Amino acid sequence: MNVNPGELNKRIEIRTFNKKTEESNLVRKCWAKITNISGKEIIRNNIDIENIETRFLVRHSKTQITKDMEIHFRDMIFDIKYSNEYGYGKQYVEILATFKDWNTK
Repeated sequence: MNVNPGELNKRIEIRTFNKKTEESNLVRKCWAKITNISGKEIIRNNIDIENIETRFLVRHSKTQITKDMEIHFRDMIFDIKYSNEYGYGKQYVEILATFKDWNTK
C-alpha cells in the first residue's frame, strides 16, 4: 500500500482524557491524512449522522494509540474507535474515530 507522505498535511493531537478530572493530556502531536466517509456511503449504509467515522492515517511511532484516547483537530474532538497498522511495513497507523464534540477551550 503506497502512501504519499505529502498527503499527511493536517496537524492533529492525540490526547488522553480523564473523565473524573476532565483533564486532557497530550500523548502525541503529528501530521495526518484525514478522510471522511462520503455522503453516498452514509446513505447507502444507512449510517446515523452522529456515528460518521473519520479516518486518520499517521506515521507509526513507539507510542501505542488506544481506544481510550481522543484526537483533537482544529476545533473538533474525535473519539478513537479503532487503530491498526496500515499494511505490513509498520510505517503507518490507521485510526478510525467518530466526532465527539467541539473543543471550546
